[in-house]
Amino acid sequence: MAIHPYSYYNKRRCDPIIWCSLLGCVKLVLILLDFVIDQIFGLSFLNGSRNERTEAKDCYEKSAHIIKIMTRGTINLAAFHDETNFLYFHHSYVHPNYVLENKNVVLKTMRKDSAIFVVSDENVSVYDAKVGPFSFANAFVCAKFLIILPLDHLHRLAEEVGNPIKKNDLKVTIIHMTTRCGSTLLGR
Repeated sequence: MAIHPYSYYNKRRCDPIIWCSLLGCVKLVLILLDFVIDQIFGLSFLNGSRNERTEAKDCYEKSAHIIKIMTRGTINLAAFHDETNFLYFHHSYVHPNYVLENKNVVLKTMRKDSAIFVVSDENVSVYDAKVGPFSFANAFVCAKFLIILPLDHLHRLAEEVGNPIKKNDLKVTIIHMTTRCGSTLLGR
């Protein structure tokens, strides 16, 4: 049986504890370097320029922060994952509609202040059972970009879109951590 190219087990090359420790050290150096560069030049390779960050806070149309994933690490694939589990760099700030206009964008997790979406390759579905048995783990493994959207902007986006069921006669499936009950099949 062949392993799918996006399988976490195919991507993992060393012990997860060693990898996460190494990743943590690299991230610490990057955060410190980013802080110094931001203080001197007003540029952040993790969060964009000061002007971009200010505009993102003030302007709804530029509030979705896209970050490019370089690598990832976790000890527990079923654990909560946010940007701290990734080595990433700032990509851009875009309109929140981006999450609705692209079929390869999936909600990964919610925090008290923001929603985190995963952007995978266009030809890879996080609901594909060939990638892995759980969609929440597949989202972690297949992530090419993360989109971080403040919750107040997520609420505004939802109000603008309206009720998709009534508006477009769509069927909506909401799945949350329903392991071993056919959730991947149901999501497809």
